[in-house]
Amino acid sequence: EGYSTTSPEVDDTPYGIHEFLQLCAYVGADPWITIPTATTPQEISAFLQYLTGTGTDPNSALRIARGQSAPWSSVFGKIHLELGNETWNTGSFPGETIFYTAYPQWANQVFAAARKTSGYIPAKFDLVLNGWAGSTWYTGQILAVSTQHDSVDIAPYLLYSANNDTSTHLFQALFAEPEMFNSSGGEVYNSMQLARTAKVPTRLNVYEVNLGTMVGNITQSELDQLTPSVGAGVATVNHMLQMMRLGVATQNLFALPQFEFGRSDHSLVRLWGAVVDMGNTNRRRPQYLSEQLANSAIVGSMLQTVQSGDNPIWNQPLGSDSVQLSNAHMIQSFAFSDGHQSSLVLFNVAVATALPVTFTGTGAPQGTVEISQLTSGKITDSNETSNTVQITSNSRDKFDPSSPLLLPPFSMTVLSWTGGASAVLQGAASPVFSKSTGTYLGPLTVSMNDATSNATLYYT
Repeated sequence: EGYSTTSPEVDDTPYGIHEFLQLCAYVGADPWITIPTATTPQEISAFLQYLTGTGTDPNSALRIARGQSAPWSSVFGKIHLELGNETWNTGSFPGETIFYTAYPQWANQVFAAARKTSGYIPAKFDLVLNGWAGSTWYTGQILAVSTQHDSVDIAPYLLYSANNDTSTHLFQALFAEPEMFNSSGGEVYNSMQLARTAKVPTRLNVYEVNLGTMVGNITQSELDQLTPSVGAGVATVNHMLQMMRLGVATQNLFALPQFEFGRSDHSLVRLWGAVVDMGNTNRRRPQYLSEQLANSAIVGSMLQTVQSGDNPIWNQPLGSDSVQLSNAHMIQSFAFSDGHQSSLVLFNVAVATALPVTFTGTGAPQGTVEISQLTSGKITDSNETSNTVQITSNSRDKFDPSSPLLLPPFSMTVLSWTGGASAVLQGAASPVFSKSTGTYLGPLTVSMNDATSNATLYYT
């Protein structure tokens, strides 16, 4: 059967859960499995046996018979199990939806049965309750009833509604929206506050994110320039890293395949695939490339950067998707270290202006620094017909952190180096921020336009 009463039959089933788990193991990814909303307590127990059992039950015996002797729970760091997807979306998924308050009550029964299954190890599973980014009221209501979940998830899509507007105005709204969503009062920020104040410990996950330009009077030609562009790729991962900075550690980009989507106004939007195709040209869209670049930088602990000096901003007037934000920042910065390797991710989301940055302090990038960058000649450049947008990389010996590094407009830049911040990041016993003295140890400064600053890098 299909995903709703409007799709009662699926003729092509390319793979099952067993093959999906094999794929996850092959690429080194923790699996996220969305199980049907109507999954019963008995069915979830059988599924947990398949994932965790040693062959003494018929379900794990089936797994072993297919060649996987070790429990799947021993293969992965964590297995995410989401009960239903957009269970509130009665318009798109009739027959699969179940609304408040029945949904969290049902989730309590299903997740409680999972927890009682022999072989279930809490640290190896993430039982995910499906929330609603667009309605924090709804998410709050289900969290008030649910008691057996580990996480609640949302899908904070960018530029869901887009106007017939100039390219500059469209991209300015797109670049301001992540900061609007992740700042106080924004939908991701508010969802995180709900998770943090829930009556049981709750993490916030993202089950889907990308551009989601499904409505609005944007024209076909504007859609073709917007959604598969380098600007869209930069904006999407900037959004994801801002969510990570809030504490959203588990996020899914939607999706790997899909060339285009038919909107209700009969226009076609190049969503949601992160690739143009696979197995033919193998061209990657900028969303794929920016995700790839971010994953290359994410190591160990995420650190907090503080920007000062000439920290350029703009005031975003009311635009597409009701985006409006005063003091939107053109530079966004994110840092990571695992004690040996350090990395710094920089975004310049100005649509037309290159901006210089400098770094000072004992944790600044130095020595041999690998610099990788994603940008292009035009903000609307894409890989739809040729590999125009690509990641470029170069290595700099004797990197001078006080010498301005010029960030092109609509760009993502990653600096990676050995040592630097890691010299003062030696685990929890030696934190970068000392709570006892209220002082900062091991600063990393990001200052704009050659201005002197005292920004500091510390554990978040």
